[in-house]
Amino acid sequence: MTIASSFRPVGAPYDDVYSVLRKSREEEPVFYSEELQSWVVTRYDDIMDMLNDPTFTNEGTLSGFNYEPETEAILSSGINWNQTAHINGVEGAEHSRFKKILLPILSPKRQRGLEPMVREIAVDLIEGFRDKGSCEFINEFAYLLPILTMFRFIGFNEQEDDLEQLAKWSGSTFKMWLTPMDAEEQKECAQQAVNYQRYIRDKLDDRRRNPRDDLMTEMVTAMDRGEIDLSEDELVLMYIFTFIGAGHETTMAQLGNALYQLLKEPERWQFLLENLDNVDDVVEESIRYDGSVLCWYRRVAEDTEFKGFQLKQGQFVVMAFGSGNHDECRFEDAESYCPVRANRERPLTFSRGRHFCLGAPLARLEVQVALQELAQRLPGIRLTPGQQISMAPSVATRAIERLEVEW
Repeated sequence: MTIASSFRPVGAPYDDVYSVLRKSREEEPVFYSEELQSWVVTRYDDIMDMLNDPTFTNEGTLSGFNYEPETEAILSSGINWNQTAHINGVEGAEHSRFKKILLPILSPKRQRGLEPMVREIAVDLIEGFRDKGSCEFINEFAYLLPILTMFRFIGFNEQEDDLEQLAKWSGSTFKMWLTPMDAEEQKECAQQAVNYQRYIRDKLDDRRRNPRDDLMTEMVTAMDRGEIDLSEDELVLMYIFTFIGAGHETTMAQLGNALYQLLKEPERWQFLLENLDNVDDVVEESIRYDGSVLCWYRRVAEDTEFKGFQLKQGQFVVMAFGSGNHDECRFEDAESYCPVRANRERPLTFSRGRHFCLGAPLARLEVQVALQELAQRLPGIRLTPGQQISMAPSVATRAIERLEVEW
């Protein structure tokens, strides 16, 4: 079986994915996957070259996996993200326009200032199930911590919003460009994506009629006054993709992956208990070892040669961030989980360069706070025996669907 045919990351177990990626780095670091209809790049330095090369663009990366005509029609009834600019799909001056708006909102200082709120939410969640002696960690904690944090940050009141419905809409929207689907699944997810957009638009209208002291009111007011260069459609997509989506989906996944890897080998959890002052080292290693973003996309802007291969304009490229994070040329003993590393180079999980994730400081903060509070309040936490760990079906992200724990 060739590397191209054996690389099937959708829902695959950890060992299956990373063994294929290791073989790829050694034997065929760039290959074309017919299943993904994409080139795949697996070595750290090659991924960095691609991230720094404008030939490989974000434009058009959210077009999905050959949408059916009926799916396109549904998307066109809402805001078609292939036609409306947003930071995840533009380059050059347009990308700079969005960053100018977002940098003050998502400054590292402002994100770090959210720690008291994050800690309050984490403590409340833990105390809510502490006396039960067990919980399903993904739904009872990992999902709730980032979405409640982001809701409060932008001005939503969890008492007014159906979190379960919002999660479904958000997940369906991200599936549209992360997961291959058949025609019926595409149509269902497309309709939910449009419903999600209408929900956010209604929230903006409500803030116009009933202003509050929150970020949503601040942004819609600044937009209406012409103080920020943004259309309403662009603002809707900013909330869906940049704030709620990017600020929730990947952090939820990272929380689950981090706790699972720590509890999988008891000495790892014991290390954390004995080194809580160094929780940032544990978080960084968790992000490297089993990051929530396994791969990310680029499109080829023009015919080009890359590492001896001829890539055609419009083709997709999958940058295997998870593989780069395990590249032995960058990380000594890369396949081992080791929080104390001599080479603390940042992993690729949050990307690099012009498209570095602006919410990375908040994601790191949420995982740090979560592990600190879990270690202090539930030091005897362990995996519930006999469970099967399954991954959500996605090309780009690695997210555990359920994680049963007890203490």
